[in-house]
Parts: sequence; C-alpha cells; structure tokens
Amino acid sequence: MLGQLCLSAFLLSGCNVIKKYHKVVDEKFAAGRDESGDSSSVLQGQLTPVDRRPFIIHEIAQFNHPMAMSFLPDGTLLVAEKSGQLKLWHPDNKIGVIRNLPDVVSNGQGGLLDIAPHPDFEKNHLIYLSWTESEKLLKEKAALRNGESVDDLSGEDKSAMGAVIGRAELVCDNKGGGRLAGLSVIWRQEPKTEGDVNFGARMTFAPDKSLFISSGDRSQPAAAQDMSINLGKIVRITDIGRIPADNPFNGSSFLKSQIWTSGHRNPLGMAFSPDGRLWENEIGQNGGDKLNLIQKGANYGWPIVTAAAEPSSSTATTPTHPEFTKPKWSWSTSLVPSSLLFYTGNLFPEWKGNAFIGGLASQMLVRMEIKGDKVREADRWPMGHPVRDVAQGSDGALWVLYDDNKGGKLIRLAPPGR
Repeated sequence: MLGQLCLSAFLLSGCNVIKKYHKVVDEKFAAGRDESGDSSSVLQGQLTPVDRRPFIIHEIAQFNHPMAMSFLPDGTLLVAEKSGQLKLWHPDNKIGVIRNLPDVVSNGQGGLLDIAPHPDFEKNHLIYLSWTESEKLLKEKAALRNGESVDDLSGEDKSAMGAVIGRAELVCDNKGGGRLAGLSVIWRQEPKTEGDVNFGARMTFAPDKSLFISSGDRSQPAAAQDMSINLGKIVRITDIGRIPADNPFNGSSFLKSQIWTSGHRNPLGMAFSPDGRLWENEIGQNGGDKLNLIQKGANYGWPIVTAAAEPSSSTATTPTHPEFTKPKWSWSTSLVPSSLLFYTGNLFPEWKGNAFIGGLASQMLVRMEIKGDKVREADRWPMGHPVRDVAQGSDGALWVLYDDNKGGKLIRLAPPGR
C-alpha cells in the first residue's frame, strides 16, 4: 500500500509552478533565518538567574539529534532522531530500536520530525510519524519496483522535498525494541518544493480524535495565503487521512478541504490546553515568533503581517489588517520556539494549566501563564542547549530533549528530592 500511495504523490511540476506564481512576494519575504537562529536578532532581555530555577536537571540518556518524543501508556518513551531512527527508552534506562522505518531524507531541517501515539493506543497500538521525503527518492523507489534503472534519474534535483504523515502498528519484542507493521501514508505536503527548511510537520490529536498537522511555508512565504495548496497552514484530517465533514473549507478542492487555518510561517509547537482549545507557536522572520490561539477558518496573516517590529507583549500586532487574527503573544527578538506543552501534573501544582515552550537558538525553556484569552510570559530559564521538545511524564516531571552539535540528551526536570 505504501508503494501505491507513493506513486500517487505530486511528482510533476508543482515546484516550478509555485516558484513562478509567488516569485514577487517570495523575493521580498523569503530572506529570513532558520531554526538555528542565524540572524542579527538574538534573544535579549532580563533572564531568570540559573540559581532561581525551581527544578533539578537530571541527565537521563543520550540520543543522536533527537527531534521529538512521546510517552506511551506503560511509561516507555518513543524518541525520534533526525536521521530516521526511532528509539524506545525504558524506565530502567535501556534503549531499544524500532525497525521498519520509512526512508527519510534528512537534509537541512528535514528528517524524522515527530511521533504521536493514537488516542486509543492501548487498544490499537497505532503510532503516527512525520518525516521528509524527496521527489527523487519517490521516483527511484518506483523505478526499482518496476525493474528499471535508477541511473536515468541521477540528474534530478534532490532538493524537491516535502513532509509526510504516516501511521503504523507498533509491535514490540522481548528485547526492548520492536518494529512497525502496516505503515501507510495518510497525508503529504503538496506540492513539494526546493529547499530544506520550514517543514513544520508537528502533530497533535484533538479530543474528538481528529489529527491536526502543522505545515510550514517551505520558505515560500506567499504559499501561506494560497488556499489551493497546504503549505503555510494548519490542517485537520481524520485518523485515517480523510477530510472531516466539519472542516471550514470542506467541499472545496482536496487540498483546500484539509485546511483549518492559514497564514503560518514555520509552526513547530502545537497542543490543546486543558479547556480543549488548540494553541500553536511558530518561528517568525528576524524575530516575531508568535503564540497563537487557533480558531477555525482563521487567517494569521503571514507574510502580509508580521510581529517582527513589535515589542514582546500580548498585543504585538497592530490592527492594520482586521481580516487577520492577531497572536496572543509575540516576541520581537528570537526565541525560535520548537515545541509546546500544557502542564497538567501534580509535581509542580502551581504550574497547572501553564504552557511550556522550548527555544532552539535562544536555548530557553519558557513558562507562559494563560488565563482565558490573557497570556503573559511568567518565567524564562536558560538551559545551555537548544531545547527541541518538552513533554510531561506520568510522574508529573517535565522531560526535555536537548539537540545540539554534540548530538542530544534526554533530561528530566523535577523539584529537589523528587
């Protein structure tokens, strides 16, 4: 089935079409920084002193450029590594390997990007993965299946890439690892485009078990306002990849029917708050990182409006475009948000309902207080490493993935003595 789905991908001229159609707008806005935070804007301001951190940092395990993690009901932890490896960490600190992963293109910001268990994982053992693929890889696989030589494709452009969402059954073995069974692709970024940045590709399940996916603009800024494609959007599909009947643009074209919101740049954090509302953070251009409350059918303005020139506040975007939905919070300097978690545990009871955001270039862990529609930054802790992901363990501790030039680490944050 995976081979058939691969053959159905957009393999033709989507990249050239979008480049020509958006050329004028993209030349104006595309020159921004990437996840590494390389720009003239570096996070400044009053940092919370290290000795005021209300937690102890426990180094748990090492990984090779970890991109995402997700706890399973039995307390084990799935960790996705950029190169395409999926590891299973056990509470006794043993680490197993999950086999039968898809072919992953890990150029630039691409790789194995996210992992999420199905809400009914205990019954169906399904997990969802996001990764990046290239047109050339798909064509080579198709040629091999047909018994054709792949040498004829050697001149193709490897940089035509896009994100993919697939689901599979996780079959564990008695050695601490396991394999994926029945992997099938249920969603693709379309069309594939040149370059290897701004994929997004984070996933979160809604209370109704529908799946929300963040889709970056792929450094094609005008794509975020083009409703005929799914770049620069947040999309919503069912757990098997169909279009929910109550999507705001259902009944339009296939790609437009997926869209829940538009006007996004590079959304890397997405989570539901305890009151059931969906929030999202994204990397802006030269500052202007944002925290958005996601509302059905809304347009968040990128690239027509940006909060890059505004001070850090809950009213960062000036109301010059009332047709666009303003962020609930914006940073004028580079946080480079990577992830989003709403805390519901008991280990830090005073933080219940707060949001936690990891920072890449800033190397920060940020705590946000959210009460209704009112948002404020409550704490900002320097961690000394880029923070790739944040999760909550069953014990109420905060778990953090570091990702830097030395590889990466799994960290547990807990109060002293816990």
